[in-house]
Amino acid sequence: MSVRISPDPLPLRSAYRVSVGVLVALLLASGICYLQRMLFVDPSFITLEVIVTDSIFIMEQRYGSFITHLAPLVGSRLGLSLDTILLLYSSSFYAFYLGVALVVGGVWKQYGLATLLALYFTLVVSDVFYWPNNEIHQAVAWMMLFLGRYFSRRGKPMPVYDHLLLLPVVFLAANTHLLLAAPLAFLWVYLNLFNAKSIRQVISLRTVAYTVVIAVAIGLRYWMSKGGGYDSAKLPEFYNLGPSDLLATFTSGQAKTMYHLVLKNYWVLIPLVLGGTYGALRSRKWWMLPIAAGAALGYFCLVCITYPSEYGREYLFYFESEWQAFGLILATPFVLHFLPRIPSRLTVTGLMVLIFGIRLAYITTSYSYFDTRLENLGILNEAVREIGKEKALLVPASALAPYFGMSWGLPVETYFLSLLREPARPVTVKNAEAGVAGGGGHFFISAFRTIQADDLPPADLPFSRDVEYQVLTEAEVSVIVSRLRPLPG
Repeated sequence: MSVRISPDPLPLRSAYRVSVGVLVALLLASGICYLQRMLFVDPSFITLEVIVTDSIFIMEQRYGSFITHLAPLVGSRLGLSLDTILLLYSSSFYAFYLGVALVVGGVWKQYGLATLLALYFTLVVSDVFYWPNNEIHQAVAWMMLFLGRYFSRRGKPMPVYDHLLLLPVVFLAANTHLLLAAPLAFLWVYLNLFNAKSIRQVISLRTVAYTVVIAVAIGLRYWMSKGGGYDSAKLPEFYNLGPSDLLATFTSGQAKTMYHLVLKNYWVLIPLVLGGTYGALRSRKWWMLPIAAGAALGYFCLVCITYPSEYGREYLFYFESEWQAFGLILATPFVLHFLPRIPSRLTVTGLMVLIFGIRLAYITTSYSYFDTRLENLGILNEAVREIGKEKALLVPASALAPYFGMSWGLPVETYFLSLLREPARPVTVKNAEAGVAGGGGHFFISAFRTIQADDLPPADLPFSRDVEYQVLTEAEVSVIVSRLRPLPG
């Protein structure tokens, strides 16, 4: 039995409908948990920069992220409250992903791709749901938009307007994150082979031309990353690699941590891989399994080479975002080969509800970590007010690690929370290193730069110009720390 992705069979349409429901649930959850999400490092920092600069705030030339920056930008220009802006910003991520799924699956009938998008946002996801700002997520959504339109036109003439849509979208997808190169290359090869009726279709002019376009887009992103700050620091890890280095990745700290998490958290991947393998064998597509296995192993090595060290709970949110595409690769044979072989649409629906339900449960269990962190922000603000300070420098920064995990965003997080809860008494706390001095009331010390107080729009971001920064004493820090709650392990 041979099954093509376009048009998708009825079982995949059932899987797609469940996937849309899951993305709707994640959209609602992103609104309910907007403070836990937006007052955690990047979102509050980006929101401040968007309001202050009155423009989108692109980092590392990852231009595809503009789509979610529109929410705080438009909200600020409309004069909406900070609370509303944060709510809209939190919701904008899943609104975009849901929109992509509805277009790819509902309009272009590429149910399998839309289902893979929902699996990407659930399979290797727990803490990362509360940290939406890794641009790889927007990159994957742009990628699905490109693949969805391209394969919806498979075997059909492609008018000029299709190319005018596909070319900028594929460049936008590749530009938004260098890591997208792996899943994009994999899905491009896999879907072309999966859909082809003959070798002539695989090497058609259209396929070859877009293969060149994808290679150029990835090459351009690589060239841009070499000249950047964040990505360029990681690229040297790949130079002068030998066979022994590749073998060592499987015993690295990162690999050992991932082995543990697969058994403890992401274990749904195991039956999905088995199901995909079975489906490919029964569909006589066994020769595609080495492609999926090779891509998964390559991606595994890619992450472990870039990040060889093991990590704890405080970094789980970040490394999940790095591993999500690994889950996408592993899930592809399951969606394309296994689900279409299930004769009952009700069985497909039940199976997908079970898979997504398990993963949503893990996302729910992570709530306590970020809610405790939000509570600690409130406790920190109130303690600083009781001490009689408004702009505080806290030394040493490491004293806050058990209570906030990643804490570089504290200056903006504490400031925003104080504006939401007691706008008449704004507070900001900068975690600092030994030797820092206080002083100056005419500026705001943000996460990575100092902003002149006059640049803070007074209607949106009230800020005292007359109060200077003060260093908290050791005794004051001890009192504050004693009131904070350790984050769940």
